[in-house]
Amino acid sequence: MSLANRYTSSNMVYRRPDLYDYLASNDDSLTAAVHQLTADTGLGSALDLGCGTGRHLAALHADFGCKAVGVDVQPGLIDHGRVTYPELELVLGDIRSVRLDRQFDIVLCLGNSLSYQLTDADLQATVGTFAAHTRAGGYVLISTLLQPALGSGTGQIENEFLAAEVETASSWDADSRIVTTERTWRHRDGSVDKDVMRRRVTPIEELSSLLSSAGFTDAAVLDGGLVAARPR
Repeated sequence: MSLANRYTSSNMVYRRPDLYDYLASNDDSLTAAVHQLTADTGLGSALDLGCGTGRHLAALHADFGCKAVGVDVQPGLIDHGRVTYPELELVLGDIRSVRLDRQFDIVLCLGNSLSYQLTDADLQATVGTFAAHTRAGGYVLISTLLQPALGSGTGQIENEFLAAEVETASSWDADSRIVTTERTWRHRDGSVDKDVMRRRVTPIEELSSLLSSAGFTDAAVLDGGLVAARPR
């Protein structure tokens, strides 16, 4: 199974780009963090690694007027984003290995993008991508699982895109530091979707060490849980 197909099968939202786009609403903590980090220099360019449809990137482009580039391995999300946000440059690629031969004021890695890197080699390769694309004086800004996110239960979701009962169960493997989350979506029309997401937890000490080994300063946790670092 290809990497793109593995991600798509792991999460029903990835199979529904319109729903993904709806759920990826404006994140005030992201906008506030970018304002804080670029208050003195302004934001001329941003790269979002694991951008999905580009929803967050489009918000930054609108707020800052910056050059905005996104990379994702899932063709369905990229195709949707290219139609919905033509102002963005969206590239199909693997965040572990993509090289754009450009550097940016801010490199973003949000949502599940880093936590889906399950091995040490995957994490090191992805951090190498951060380093290759963050200009001197710029920042990498990361949102990922810093500690296990465990939960179980049943809830209802109803919006213009979806009406379903969602049953969730999570388990934690301390040796591999991987959270496995299983979800069953029982839609009002009687259809059923199932997800199995495997995400790696990277505590802040480990993340800081990875970033340091790639030439970044010690990572700092900002308000809202975002992690920032900059090239030395």
